[in-house]
This record gives sequence, structure tokens and C-alpha cells, in this order.
Amino acid sequence: MTRSRLRGLVLGTLAAIGVTLVFDLLPSGITAEIADKRLGGYFFVWPAIFGLPKIVVAMFVGAYVAKTDFVGAAILLSIIGSATAMYFLNQIAHAVGQHSLSDVIAMNSVGTLIGISGAVFGAIAGRRFYKFRHDGYPEGTNAST
Repeated sequence: MTRSRLRGLVLGTLAAIGVTLVFDLLPSGITAEIADKRLGGYFFVWPAIFGLPKIVVAMFVGAYVAKTDFVGAAILLSIIGSATAMYFLNQIAHAVGQHSLSDVIAMNSVGTLIGISGAVFGAIAGRRFYKFRHDGYPEGTNAST
């Protein structure tokens, strides 16, 4: 891996995390009534659907800043975010006497797949947009002048 690609991946990852943190400060728009609905009576999917645009935008920005293939990093970030959320959900469930990690993972598996799909889409779109904007211009030049 070249130094510039590694630098791009690090900057893209930091940008994606930063955008995610900014989005986390905004109100979610999910009411308790919507959040409690389950797909097939089991999977919590509405929070993932409402969070999908946030993931797509965060990974789009990350890929644009990275200026390189960002799909792997986007998938890794999405999995780390989901695993962290599931860990904390399991800790909450453990405190009230329901401590089955497999149940927490199962209830959030569809949402995790939606998140990973959004991350991949955002990373691909961000990379393509970067290439579209800078195609034909040497690295480091400004295309608008």
C-alpha cells in the first residue's frame, strides 16, 4: 500500500467518522412508536432505515476525501459501528436480566446489513463523484480555474 493511499484512507476514515458524529448530534426524527415496530415481529429495522441516509452521506464524504477505493474501509467502519452498538445494547439487556448476545445480534442483523449496504453505496458513489469531478486533471490541480 502506497503512502498516499494510506494517507487518503486515514483522512477519509476521519472525515466519515466526523460526519457521523455531526449527524449524531442532530435529532433522529424517529418516534418511539416507529422505533418499536419490528419486521416480522423480530428485527428492529426502522432505526436502520432512518439512519441509512446518514451512513450513505458519511461514507460518500469519506470516499471523496480519501480519493481512493474506500469500500473496504466503509464496510469496516459500518461493522465496527454496529458491533459497538450491539455491545452497548447487550450491556443494557444484561442489566435488566436479558443477557443473550445472540438475541441482540439477531434482532439487529437486518439493520446491520442495511447499514453495510448503505456504506458500500456511499463509498462507491463518493469515489465515482471524485473521479467524475477530477477526471482528466492532473493530481493537485484545480479543475474550476
